[in-house]
Amino acid sequence: MKFTQKEIVLKVVEARHPEPVPSWDLQKRQTPWGWLGTSGDRNARKLAEDGYLERTMKGQYVYYSLPKVELDAVQLNFSDKLGSVLR
Repeated sequence: MKFTQKEIVLKVVEARHPEPVPSWDLQKRQTPWGWLGTSGDRNARKLAEDGYLERTMKGQYVYYSLPKVELDAVQLNFSDKLGSVLR
């Protein structure tokens, strides 16, 4: 299966979670999902703008990671699933 550049960026960031991925690691790289070209960092920026990734600055550099999930929402979702299993 062939992945799009955006899908590859998401998979790279997801594979390194919880460590943030520097933008320079998202360009001109061979990954297990395919080649990331020179526009990998631009795709990551667009994914961050659309809410799929979180973008943070550390000094002069940009890092991407998965968005943080609210703990209450996670606990609520888990409680709902647990309740349906126990019924």
